Amino acid sequence: MFLFAKAKVRYRWIKNGKPFEYTSYDYRILQQSGRGTLVISNPRDEDMGQYQCFAFNEWGTAASNSVFVRRAELNSFKETDGQQVVKADEGKPFKLTCEPPDGHPKPKVYWMLQGDQGQLKTINNSRMTLDPEGNLWFSNVTRNDASVDHAYTCTANSIFRNEYKFGNKIYLQVTQTGISPTLNRHEPERQYTTRKVERALKGKKIIWKKNGRSIQSTQGIVQDNYGKTLVIKHPTFEDEGTYTCEVSNGVGTAKSYSITLNIDATNIQDNYGKTLVIKHPTFEDEGSYTCEVSNGVGTA
Repeated sequence: MFLFAKAKVRYRWIKNGKPFEYTSYDYRILQQSGRGTLVISNPRDEDMGQYQCFAFNEWGTAASNSVFVRRAELNSFKETDGQQVVKADEGKPFKLTCEPPDGHPKPKVYWMLQGDQGQLKTINNSRMTLDPEGNLWFSNVTRNDASVDHAYTCTANSIFRNEYKFGNKIYLQVTQTGISPTLNRHEPERQYTTRKVERALKGKKIIWKKNGRSIQSTQGIVQDNYGKTLVIKHPTFEDEGTYTCEVSNGVGTAKSYSITLNIDATNIQDNYGKTLVIKHPTFEDEGSYTCEVSNGVGTA
């Protein structure tokens, strides 16, 4: 925290609602010169808690936002036998299930190929999709997916701890059915996720449309998971409409699924909060409106 003022500014901290004297921690916790920022050089469990800074001089007091300091952690996968064998039919959709470990912040989950000697290789295949729960989906299994000299491994990563955890080795056995990829006529499967404005569909070629017109990726709308997920970063009333995901695999008729997006709000903030939009003005909206801007140090 830093405050500009002509009069000399002093700072004080509270932790969990009580005065916090950082000087009692020797040199492990120091305050930056000329500002109130605390630097903890060797964090411990006892440092966890709710912190807030106050800057004051003869003209008054300014308060920072209250922040909660918590230790970053990443637990291990559930203990099992260490490896398992699963079977899948050639040409059919399939799912490898992952139960990610708990952690704070929530760990990033992905799948890797692990060789017999422990070597690791990332998975980059348009037929394979990682859903938000950490499961790996195959749009259609091929013989090349079988575990010959590698195993599938679910991996969790904590960016704050720079730490990785590995799940069980899963060896995939593919039962050959004689179905080639060009003869794969299985209906595309739909994955329902816990996210509100996301859809994941299986297929080789995916096109997103809004009200019948193709959507181009922009700064505010991007496609993820090889196009299987459409992400609207900052929804506004202009984003309302009917969205269609069209999937084709080069054989037969393309399949599609449509969903109507409605923005459920009377008044919303547009332009990253700089503009207040009243969609359906009424007499009840008459009055004086005030915009407040804060940066974590003070409010204007």
